[in-house]
Amino acid sequence: QAWENQVRVLTEAVDDITTIDDFLAVSENHILEDVNKCVLALQEGDADTLDRTAGAIRGRSSRVCNVVQAEMDNYEPCIYTKRVLEAVKVLEKQVMPKFAQRVAVAVDALGSNPPKEVDENDFIDASRLVYDGVREIRRAVLMNRADEDLDPEDVELDEHYTLETRSKSSAQTGEHGVDEYPEISGITTAREAMRKMPEEDKQKILQQVEHFKSEKLKFDKEVAKWDDAGNDIIVLAKH
Repeated sequence: QAWENQVRVLTEAVDDITTIDDFLAVSENHILEDVNKCVLALQEGDADTLDRTAGAIRGRSSRVCNVVQAEMDNYEPCIYTKRVLEAVKVLEKQVMPKFAQRVAVAVDALGSNPPKEVDENDFIDASRLVYDGVREIRRAVLMNRADEDLDPEDVELDEHYTLETRSKSSAQTGEHGVDEYPEISGITTAREAMRKMPEEDKQKILQQVEHFKSEKLKFDKEVAKWDDAGNDIIVLAKH
């Protein structure tokens, strides 16, 4: 019980200092790695590793759903929250049960004597849907961001240092004339604050943006391995 409490406290502390965007990006990458391990374990006939790794995938996916649902509680119900919660529901109610069922069948087949044949393609499809489901949740969450909520990787600065961001709903953009900085005269939005920022500070932000873009590129390259044209798992399954 004491150990569980310590883990809970640690988890809550990490949640407090981690943005949901970062959490989802890291979770997506870890699930990508775990799904790959699952398929390799299947091909190697390793039932224990398959079962253990599949459990990690279920745990990560469940946590993604719980964290995102809690995040949506911070918003008034709208099209944005509906879209995000629909993506969560698909992963939680449709994708994960199918994945769990395929894992159970595979583990039983590998554990039988002699081992029974497993439909690898069917298992691969179920595994891929888990990764796709998590990625779809992350995309849905990122669809709505106010200027002040965006990470540097979601911001593009042109040569005039104007702040350009992805499309957002009117509920988050201050479209109705809401003053985001009532304590500062002459500045009502993050965009105006950016325009009036000292040149030295702008340069620092540009450097941060470049760093985040570099990190995002590394992540995108890893994800690209799973595109239909270059899916590592599919290639492995064909050999």
